[in-house]
Amino acid sequence: MGLFTKLAEPGSWIFDTKTGVLTINGSLGFLPDPFKHLKGKVRSVVALPGAKIYDGSYLFYGMIKLVSADLKHMNVSKCDNMEMMFASCPLLTTVDVSTWDMREVRRLDKAFHKCRSLQSLNLTGWHISPDARTKGMFDGIPQTARILADDPTVLALLPESQRRAAQKLAAQKPAARKAVLSAAEDADDTWTPERTDAFSFEGNEDGSFFL
Repeated sequence: MGLFTKLAEPGSWIFDTKTGVLTINGSLGFLPDPFKHLKGKVRSVVALPGAKIYDGSYLFYGMIKLVSADLKHMNVSKCDNMEMMFASCPLLTTVDVSTWDMREVRRLDKAFHKCRSLQSLNLTGWHISPDARTKGMFDGIPQTARILADDPTVLALLPESQRRAAQKLAAQKPAARKAVLSAAEDADDTWTPERTDAFSFEGNEDGSFFL
């Protein structure tokens, strides 16, 4: 059927080898780097209601073919570490992590570091602690990326031009915001999961990648 399934605790997820879609449908517990062997295969990540993480550090790091992540249904209320969560995903275009309960998160260092193709990032509902570590959180993302955020701490981390654009976008009505984000998602159709020739990758013996 083209499916590789891991439903045993502490993780619960399904990966479709034909489509490259990784579906998270349960608790990942504290399993370290659960998707290490899928780094070069995942093209899309979707979280269903009931999905939960306790440690988000390096969770999707180095997924070199990942294009979209719809994780708005992920429960992160008990998670305190999201360091390098999406870092070095060079083809990642669209991320929806809206409505996440970020009150317990204390580490966001380089969370979106080197997401060089990012066009749409929905952070609506995020409220992070001023004490959270956020160094390099948005380093390397394009100036053209559309970021939707309403938390002053998050907005303060953005370059001035992106901060102003995000504030303007947040002030619009929901339908207008959705239209802008949808347009951003379709703005660059030259980046596809197959186009990895523009980047140089090295693989470690354990299967992990770094740029």
